[in-house]
Amino acid sequence: MKLKKILEGVVYNEPIEDICVESIATDTRKLKKGGLFVALRGSADGDGHKYIDEAKKQGASFIVAENSYQTNDKNIIKVNSTLNAMPKIASNFYKKPSEKVKLIGVVGTNGKTTISYIIENILIKWGKKVGVIGTINYRYNGKIFKNDYTTPEALDVQRILSDMAKTGVEYVVMEVSSHAIALKRVKECSFDAAIFSNFSQDHLDFHKTIKDYWECKKSFFEEYLKDRQKFAIINTLNSEGTELSESLKQIEQIKIGKDIKAEDVKLTINGIDGVLNIFGEKFEFKSNSIGSYNLENILCAVGLSFVFKVPYNYIIEGIEDFSVPGRVEKIETKDKTIFIDYAHTPDALEKVLQSLTQLKTGRIITVFGCGGGRDKDKRKKMGKISEKYSDFSIITSDNPRDEEPISIIEDVVQGFINKEKYIVKEKREEAFKTAIDMIKKGDTLLIAGKGHEDYQIIKGKKLHFDDKESVLAILGKL
Repeated sequence: MKLKKILEGVVYNEPIEDICVESIATDTRKLKKGGLFVALRGSADGDGHKYIDEAKKQGASFIVAENSYQTNDKNIIKVNSTLNAMPKIASNFYKKPSEKVKLIGVVGTNGKTTISYIIENILIKWGKKVGVIGTINYRYNGKIFKNDYTTPEALDVQRILSDMAKTGVEYVVMEVSSHAIALKRVKECSFDAAIFSNFSQDHLDFHKTIKDYWECKKSFFEEYLKDRQKFAIINTLNSEGTELSESLKQIEQIKIGKDIKAEDVKLTINGIDGVLNIFGEKFEFKSNSIGSYNLENILCAVGLSFVFKVPYNYIIEGIEDFSVPGRVEKIETKDKTIFIDYAHTPDALEKVLQSLTQLKTGRIITVFGCGGGRDKDKRKKMGKISEKYSDFSIITSDNPRDEEPISIIEDVVQGFINKEKYIVKEKREEAFKTAIDMIKKGDTLLIAGKGHEDYQIIKGKKLHFDDKESVLAILGKL
């Protein structure tokens, strides 16, 4: 593609030679000779301007840098902000792929992954080709790829959407993180609809204040759904959803809890039964997921399906048999009830423990820890929550990153009042063994924090560790 076509809509210094560019990179390790290098400032990987000399050595034809970068090199294109320019450049290069699919955004602190899996299952039942970009992976047409971020960088987002569109994908469900919103990763994406699930404390290491975090979430709906014929599906069963709904008066909305709700609900350890009320029309449903919070996730997916006029029989089928790796995932045993869940925020841990408390027949034993290098304020809170809802807790290492695991554990322990209600087992596998030995028939064991993740980061090293794999090995099932 010609360089000026790639830069269409971007304000930059002219004149430039309008050469043909065959590749774009923001990482010199992925830069091809003759390609365009964009020096991202403010991205997850730091400041790309530090790698401009390396990009030159590797044969970059042109380099996009910020106006503040001091140079007389005519092959360096100057813009105000590379972070703002990158989405437009990527979208132009890949020929605006988001306009070639029905793009669905899922926004919220918790529930994004589960909602994306439910929507995917419903649309597949309907016979549609579906792509998903999310926390666990990105996938389409039977192909699964690892994903470094919940929402990839802007260049990768456009590339993935392009690949999906080329292979006939009709609908794409994208989990949109607050980092992605703040770092402009989805800036040039044309969303047809978006879901708001819920809001609670998370990522304060990045956003600094809860207000900033909330404003970031809200800004997505204000920016991306302002055009006509676009829908917001908003969970108004929480106060933030109600606030968001009231602030978006010019946007078409489906309100969960009002327009779409569940009636005659029965929650058991084996699933959910009830009646869907969709704008007054009623349908019996059942699901193998558990908990009232998952019921809200289901209703959000139903709202989205209603927007796209999915026949009700496919909605009911899709609700019934979806499954999500590491999200209240049950490990089948003869006499032990064990769940693995990704709950790593105070709100998520409280919701899953509240649900298990309502369904328990014996004790609840909880194994959890907190990640290092992140919001320290939530550690004590999660300790309080585990003590409140669990009969016993085992505090262990999660993802310590560059912190000392025992230091993180000490922060968590501050949330406990009764020292008789917990023990510390720093090594995660040892914590699992202790818990599995401890539970008896009727008890429920929750292993929280990592869910689908198959690694721990310890002192900068990414080491393989899979909660499910470890539990199955202890149980003698591997």
